[in-house]
Amino acid sequence: MHTALQSKDNEIMGDDKFHDFLRYINGDILEYYSKEYPGFDKPMAIDCKIQKTQPGEGYHLWHCEQSPCFSRRALAWMLYLNDIEEGGETEFLHQKLRYPPKKGDFLVWPAAFTHIHRGNPPLSETKYVVTGWYEWIDINNDFKHIAP
Repeated sequence: MHTALQSKDNEIMGDDKFHDFLRYINGDILEYYSKEYPGFDKPMAIDCKIQKTQPGEGYHLWHCEQSPCFSRRALAWMLYLNDIEEGGETEFLHQKLRYPPKKGDFLVWPAAFTHIHRGNPPLSETKYVVTGWYEWIDINNDFKHIAP
């Protein structure tokens, strides 16, 4: 964990709550998508990071989470760690949606071009999120280095 964020993260999430959250996204979310969308029940890996965005900063470019470099990404997700009163929305282009940051809100969306999005800058306070991706695992290739 990035040391500059550790005290803020512990203040917002707490160690037990963060581990409960990781168990939730490893179990309940994948179970839901596997039942709702047949064929989604392939093995998955989760990658995540904590992001700190200062007022005026943001990821302004429209983008999706799936590209030639990240072709295994199936879903993207974001957990808001604090409330932002002004700005800081996650904006989805095709859905014409600006989702305001509220502490504890958890978004999941397809990583594909259907959900092009950007992070609008928070205007007066620092924004903290945990963001990540569900990625398909290639069992035949990803584990070749592990002896049977």
